[in-house]
Formats: sequence, structure tokens, C-alpha cells
Amino acid sequence: MLLDRVRGTADELRRGVAEVDSGRAAPHRGNRLVRQAGLLGLLMPWEFGGAGVSFLDCTKVLETLATGDGAYALGLATHYAAIGSLCETGVSELPAAADRFRTWLFREVVEHGRMFISATTQTGTGTGLRNIHATYRNTGAHYILTGATSPCPPQPSPTTM
Repeated sequence: MLLDRVRGTADELRRGVAEVDSGRAAPHRGNRLVRQAGLLGLLMPWEFGGAGVSFLDCTKVLETLATGDGAYALGLATHYAAIGSLCETGVSELPAAADRFRTWLFREVVEHGRMFISATTQTGTGTGLRNIHATYRNTGAHYILTGATSPCPPQPSPTTM
């Protein structure tokens, strides 16, 4: 059932990928499709409003989504990497500050459809990137992260983030 939903999302993404990749369209439609498919909270424990899906099943989701648009699958994989450690804590007791952060983050994903991509995810998990240069800008409502990375061979070449 989950992979059927993801296949449908991949099909929808495929219909707009050429326009987005060529710069003729913004990626907003794809962002909306991924959110509507409920893919952002898959790893999160169901007690926090997530689906409690395993990392293995999330890998299958990413593989399936990539058949429609690899960039969205990569972005979602980075989101899973950014929140994965907290998801693994489940409902375990955490120090007060960590618990508040976990609750806030999960609420942002579930209630507001936020995707988290950490500037430290890549170096923290050893994906072979170097020369990470990031700039954060506070818009008042949220932060905008811009920057670039370069690959360490033999990693595939990522694009500017």
C-alpha cells in the first residue's frame, strides 16, 4: 500500500521533472506532492504522528520515488538522515532539552510539513563531501540555508545546494 502511494507520487513527479530541471518551473509542485503523500514523517514514531516505518522500508520508498525524480529522492533521503537519530529514540526518555527539541521537530514535520536538511548531515554521516560552505539567513519566519559542497572521489558529483 505504501509503495503504491509512492509510485503514484513518482509518476506525478516525473510529469514535471523536465520543467524543473531546465529552470522553467519552480519545484513547489513536487514539494507539495511529497508532503501530500505523507513521506516526510515515515520514520517518525507513530506516537508522535509519524508512520513508524523502518529504515529498510524508507530505503524502498526512496528507490521508488527516484524512478520519478532522483532529486526529490535525494532531498528526502537527506531529510531522513537529519531526523533519523531522533526517530530512533522512539518514545525513550531523553534529557528535558532534547525531549523539547524532539517534540518540536516532530511537530514541525507532522503539523507543518517541514522538511529538515541539516548542513552537518553530510559530514556527520560521512557521505564523502568536503568543502562545505553554508550561509544561514533568518527571514523572521524561518532560516534560509544556501551553500555548496564538492565531492570526495569516488562519490557522485552533487549539485550546489
